[in-house]
Amino acid sequence: MPRASAAQTVLPLGDQPEDICGWDQILSAAFADPNRTSGFLSRAEEAVRAQPGDGLILLLATTAALLDQNPERAQVFLKRFSKRYVVISACHLLRALALAEQSKLGLARSVLEAHQLTNRFDALQYFPGGWTRRAWLFGQYDRIFECDIAGGRKRTASGRGSRVQRTKPREPQDRSRPVRARDAPAALPAPPAPDGLPLIDIDIPFTAELDLAPLLSTLHKPPESNGGWYGLRERLAHLGLAQSFDALLCLPHLRGIESFWYQIEIVPASMARSPSGSTAIGSTGLVRWRREVRGANAR
Repeated sequence: MPRASAAQTVLPLGDQPEDICGWDQILSAAFADPNRTSGFLSRAEEAVRAQPGDGLILLLATTAALLDQNPERAQVFLKRFSKRYVVISACHLLRALALAEQSKLGLARSVLEAHQLTNRFDALQYFPGGWTRRAWLFGQYDRIFECDIAGGRKRTASGRGSRVQRTKPREPQDRSRPVRARDAPAALPAPPAPDGLPLIDIDIPFTAELDLAPLLSTLHKPPESNGGWYGLRERLAHLGLAQSFDALLCLPHLRGIESFWYQIEIVPASMARSPSGSTAIGSTGLVRWRREVRGANAR
C-alpha cells in the first residue's frame, strides 16, 4: 500500500465525482516510474484543472513542476495551497526546492533550517515525489548545502595561509649543548606556612544542686491503690496531645448530651473570630440536651 502524504491530514474529506477521482494515483505512478524523466507538469496541469481545490493535487503538481525544472509554476501551486490549507512540512520543503532551482541557495537553506528539514532523510518522508525520486532530492540538497561546505573550506585554507605567513621560522637549537645554571629559571621559594591560632585556656565555674529529699520521702511511702495519681497523669498526657486551645476536650466525657457535626465545627470557628477567645451559645443552642426519661418511648 503506498504511504499517504502528510497533506491528507489537513485536507477536507468528502465524496468526489467518479470522473475526477484517481488523479493523485496517476501522478504518484508517474513519479514512481524510474524510466520517466520529464513530462510530469502536463499531467499535473490536467489534474489541477479537474480538481482545482484539492490540496494533495496541488502538492503533487508542485513536485511535477520542480521535476520539469519550472520553479515559477511550482510557486503558483504553493501559493494556492497556502491560501486554502495549513502550511505543513511538505509545503516548506517544496518551497525551499523551488528557491534552489531559482539559484537562491541561501534562502532555500534558511527555509530548511527554520523548519528543521536540514536532514535529507527526514525530508524524504515529506517529499511527495516518493522513494523513486530520492536521487533528485538528494542532489538538490547537495546544491543547497554545498555553498556552506565550499565556504568553510575557503575560510579554512585562508586561515591556514595567514597563519603560515605570520609565523617566522625559528633557528634550530642545539640540544646537545648544556644549559648553564644562570640560564635556568630560578625556582620560586615556597610560601611560608600560616601561623596557627593561639590556644586560650578558659575556666567557667559550674555548680549544680539537686534536692533529693522529696524523692526519697516519696519512695518511703506506700504505693496508692486508688489510682488518683495515675488518673491525673493521664489527664496531663491528654492535654499535652491537644494541638491548640480550641480543641473540644470535654466531648468524650459528656453524658446525656447529643451533639451534631455542624455544632462541633462552628465552636472552634467562633472562638477563633472572638477577640477574647470565648463564644456565646445562642437561643437554639450548640448542643441539645436529651433527658433519659424512663418510659418516654411508651408515651
